[in-house]
Amino acid sequence: NFTKYEIIGRQSKDYSHRDYIVPYSRSDYEYYVPQAVLYRNYAEIHNNWSEPLIAEGLIYTLLYLALSLAMMLFSFRITNARSWLLALVAMGALWILSGVLSALTGSQFVFLYFWLAIVVGILIYYFVITTNNRGKEHSAIILNLLLWGMAGMLPLVYLLIMQHFNQPQQIVTGNGVEYVNTPEFKWMDANVSNFLMLNIWIVIAAMILFAASIRKWKSVAES
Repeated sequence: NFTKYEIIGRQSKDYSHRDYIVPYSRSDYEYYVPQAVLYRNYAEIHNNWSEPLIAEGLIYTLLYLALSLAMMLFSFRITNARSWLLALVAMGALWILSGVLSALTGSQFVFLYFWLAIVVGILIYYFVITTNNRGKEHSAIILNLLLWGMAGMLPLVYLLIMQHFNQPQQIVTGNGVEYVNTPEFKWMDANVSNFLMLNIWIVIAAMILFAASIRKWKSVAES
């Protein structure tokens, strides 16, 4: 709550080597210390007091990292090392391809729609294999990719819907020009953290149901 900046003098050459408060000789200043340094340090104290001990973004990062590692370990146990490594190479190649397409088109929507198409494609291929009894073929690689990307499916759709409503408009007010977005975008933006937590529970529930399909897939002949 410190606001008495008028009693703080500016930095002078006589005290430029000092880094602490010393009495100032002029009658119109009670203390001498650089104002910018004082303001910056008080702001840091205020932020450390008001902000949470652990940032919310860090919590979700750790949760999704743990979920992704669990999925990778699970997929390794139900398939094999060769399919797992081939899926890892395929994932890297797809990331590079999506990045190149985004750079060439200059649009972030290309990246989002590219991965949405990949997710839909591997889902269709996997269920065709498990229902038609054609043999596993390359479905072990597809199953690895499917499990690794399961945690990001709904966030991808959420982000696409959110970008669809992202239509800011300029409104002239008494304070100048303000940018106002659609109510749908503001609501979705305010509930991103709630959705990320809900998505974790959805993935856990989906894995319980997906286990029956995985058992059916393991019973399919190799060829």
